[in-house]
Amino acid sequence: MASVATTLVAPVIAQDTLKITVTGTKTERAVEDIPASIKVIDFDDLRNQGNTDLKSITRYEPGISVFDPRDSGNYNGTTSTGNLNIRGMRQNRILGLQDGIRLPAGFYAVGYDYSNLNTVDYFTLKTLDILKGPASSLYGSDALGGVVSYNTLTVDDLLEEGEKTKYEFPAKFNSANNSLGGAVRVAYRDEESGLSFLTVLSKSERNELKPNGADDEYINPADISTNAALLNLNKQIDPSNKIGFTIDTYSKDREIARSSGNLSTGYYTYTKQETDVEQDKNRYILSWDYDAVDKTKFVDNLQAKIYYQDFETRDNWDEFQAERTAAAWQPGFPGLLNEDRDVLSRYKLKDDSYGFDLQLGSNINNHKLTYGVDYSLTSNEYTQDKFTVTDGVTEHEYRDTEYPIKRSPDTDTQRLGVYIQDEVAYGKTEYIYGLRFDNYQLNASADSTYLDYCQVGSDPCPVADLDATSFTPKIAATREISDELKVYGQYSRGFRAPSWWEMQASQTNLSADEPYQTQPNPDLKPETSDSFEIGLRGDYEKFNFGLTAFFNTYNDFIDTSVEQESEDIVDENGVTIEDVSITMADNIKGAEIWGIEYKSEYKFTPETGGFSVITSAAYQKGTNKVDNDDLGNIDPFKFVSGLRYTNPDERFTGELIGTYVGKAVGTSYSGYDPAAYYTVDLLTKFKANDRLDFSVGINNLFNEKYYQYQNVTSSASGDKLKQYREAGTNIQAQVKFTF
Repeated sequence: MASVATTLVAPVIAQDTLKITVTGTKTERAVEDIPASIKVIDFDDLRNQGNTDLKSITRYEPGISVFDPRDSGNYNGTTSTGNLNIRGMRQNRILGLQDGIRLPAGFYAVGYDYSNLNTVDYFTLKTLDILKGPASSLYGSDALGGVVSYNTLTVDDLLEEGEKTKYEFPAKFNSANNSLGGAVRVAYRDEESGLSFLTVLSKSERNELKPNGADDEYINPADISTNAALLNLNKQIDPSNKIGFTIDTYSKDREIARSSGNLSTGYYTYTKQETDVEQDKNRYILSWDYDAVDKTKFVDNLQAKIYYQDFETRDNWDEFQAERTAAAWQPGFPGLLNEDRDVLSRYKLKDDSYGFDLQLGSNINNHKLTYGVDYSLTSNEYTQDKFTVTDGVTEHEYRDTEYPIKRSPDTDTQRLGVYIQDEVAYGKTEYIYGLRFDNYQLNASADSTYLDYCQVGSDPCPVADLDATSFTPKIAATREISDELKVYGQYSRGFRAPSWWEMQASQTNLSADEPYQTQPNPDLKPETSDSFEIGLRGDYEKFNFGLTAFFNTYNDFIDTSVEQESEDIVDENGVTIEDVSITMADNIKGAEIWGIEYKSEYKFTPETGGFSVITSAAYQKGTNKVDNDDLGNIDPFKFVSGLRYTNPDERFTGELIGTYVGKAVGTSYSGYDPAAYYTVDLLTKFKANDRLDFSVGINNLFNEKYYQYQNVTSSASGDKLKQYREAGTNIQAQVKFTF
């Protein structure tokens, strides 16, 4: 399938591995031959041993970071660590794929962060491709800042030529959050019948990350578990045709309670605040691969698939509010604000999709053409129910709002894309250029639950649909200066249409100290980007390097909280609430981001094994177009360097890695200085024999106390601040038995 990246592994050591990916061009290419910035992360590489989340896997990658939501929404740690930042772009400006199928989009409401780039099971995966920069010319809307593409294991990844059956039993442990996980993999292939299958069963459990030196009263206890199952069946009909069927199930359950030091005491007095977030994702894929034996036909290869994916998030809160006397500014004064009562919230988000993808390839003279069409329909629904139980009496009214409610109408998102790409070489220069057409539609269905809640001022909300089209081009060229040196450049355009939630979400709270209303905006326009990138790559006998510079400009950014003029609003009782603060999602001018990235490896000897120095670094700067202020989501300067050793028979590999992260700019905190920090890790990997592999790593070797600036809330200070620290010295380990 064209959605699957292939990594060809000759020796054990990762830096000598030839990595092939299709993410950058939708055709198989060596990573070093792609005129763009792309990173293929092989989960068998030394640096990824024992990791089971996106944040840990990408921690050494310059220009990339992951938001760790230990303070997201109403509960610290309720969301997944899946909000990836690539060159200053994050949330739904980064497109997530798994085997070429869109992952459920992140859900970013007022006070909520359901980042879904991490809703995958890493025991079922082979590689992760990260493409930096716009990729809408191949993937359409949402690939504004980059693409994250997970690639599931196949039978051919486990079985060598001539092998019929293999069993693998991998297990991982990390003391930073007491994570422990394991899996069973079974691969089978019958060459005579053409039948093959791969099945994976896995389970993982972990707690919340242990901040270095934080007091227990500020660390929220958490129990987080995942379960996954994968079944992939294939039938090789003849040398040219193969059909396949995949069932992939994934579930995560996160039970988190606020510790005593984090309980809310501002408006109400809470003595218990607990949440249980459950997520379930199921995928069903039917595929057909065609690779012509006779290459004289017009169509040389074809990949087609149809799929269905259902995804549901259930966010359940159980809270207890102790009896409290009303203050002068609260309702009920001078009596009670509330009696002892349970407050229960039941929120549900559904994201179901189906679609098809057809990709064809043709070789005409010197031109390698890739063209195709993809279609998907995604149905979204978000329902909130909240009720109180006081002395056994249940009420579905809370702070003057009758529940259940919908803050956005149920919406179908329809995407249709048609694309073509040409790869052609003239002399020592190779060109890749392409164009994609997209039609993007939002079709809303408002029911009484939504219409009874949503207001614009004192009036019911309008319900609007969206029909947007876009043409996104890309052109790239690579010039061979010598056998060892290449230079490349590319221009690409990106776009992102408004999501169903951004366009029509609403929220009204007229009982707050400062009453507010978030209004829908049916006039939102798509965001666009223009990206320019140049690079120089060298590959010598003992030294290879890559140097990249980029400049990205973004227009019509969608800001979800643009302030409007305040209004006087009449509530449901006919009372006029004066000076209500009004916000809505709206397009603003945008931003400009530029940066430089570098990577290299120097080998002390050209022979296999021995010592080598691996280095990478990234610097980026971004400003908004409104007042030219620094952007707050730009990662600081990052420099990573490792001294690696591999013994002559390549059974042992060790690396001492140092990571320096500079001081963050463009952010303001009341009690925290986003200072620079430096950490050192020691990683080892050993292949005992053909049946046993294991690895052990010590992270943060010198027990550095540090913060990642994007994970600290702006109001954190004092002892509470320590809960946002990263882990101290910790151990990660992985073992794999093969039979």
